[in-house]
Amino acid sequence: MQNRVKRRGLALLVTVGMLAVPIGAPASAAPHASHHASNHGHALADRNHDHLSDGLDAELTHASPTHRIDVVATFATGGAMRGARRALGHVDTSFSLIPGFAAHLTPGQVRSMAHRPGVVRVEENFAIHALDDAANRDFGATAAQSNLSATGAGTEACVVDTGVDPNHEQLDSKPPIPWVDDVNGRPTPYDDQGHGTHVASIAVGDGVGPGPIAGLMKGVAPAQTSLPRRSSMPPVRATTRSASSGSSGAQVGRAST
Repeated sequence: MQNRVKRRGLALLVTVGMLAVPIGAPASAAPHASHHASNHGHALADRNHDHLSDGLDAELTHASPTHRIDVVATFATGGAMRGARRALGHVDTSFSLIPGFAAHLTPGQVRSMAHRPGVVRVEENFAIHALDDAANRDFGATAAQSNLSATGAGTEACVVDTGVDPNHEQLDSKPPIPWVDDVNGRPTPYDDQGHGTHVASIAVGDGVGPGPIAGLMKGVAPAQTSLPRRSSMPPVRATTRSASSGSSGAQVGRAST
C-alpha cells in the first residue's frame, strides 16, 4: 500500500513538473520583441501550408523590404537548421532542445527561410503569457476532473522547490503540513522566491479566492490536502501527506545542479 501511495505521489510530481515548465521564448531569444504580435490565437496556424505562420504571412504583406521582423524558425533536423543558419551568417539564439533558432530578418530573408529544405515553420517571435486555465485544458486535467471526477483525493504529492506560502489564496484552505528546510533550517513554511508557491498552486490549488478568475486557476489536484515545501538547488526539501490515511511524512533529498 505504501509503495502504491509513493507511486501516485511520484506521478503527480512528474505532472506538476511538466506543467510548471514555462512556455514561450526566453528573453534572450527575443532581444527585439515585435510589437505587432496581437491576436495570436489563430495567427500561429499555417492554413495555406507555406511554412509561414498566418500571422507572419499577414505582416509580410505590408512590411517594407528593409524592415526587420523577429522570427523563430524550426526545422525537421539539426542539419537543416545548421544549413539555414550558415546561409544567414548570424542568428540571435540557437535552441538546444529543438532544431531551430530566433533571428531578426528582413521580409526577403523570411520568405527564403520558408523555402529552405527541412524547414517546419517560420513564425513571429513574441512573448507568450501562459495561464493555468489553458494549461489545465491542454494537458487534460480539466477533462479528467469533469469526466472522471479525478480531484486528487486520496493521492500524495511531494514538491521540491523554493518553498511555499501557505497563506496564498489557492492554498490557504489546506491543513498544516510537515516541513523540512535543509537550506536555512527554518521551522515553518515560507517562500522567499515565489516559484514554489506557483508550482504548489498548479498542483493542489483549490480554485477558491477573492479574485474573479480564482476558479479558472484551480490546480490539477484541488482535493489533495498536502502542500509543497520549500526547496532549492542543490539542497532541497520536500513534504508528503496522504489524503486517504491522514498520515504524513517528510522526505529530504539533495539535487545536483
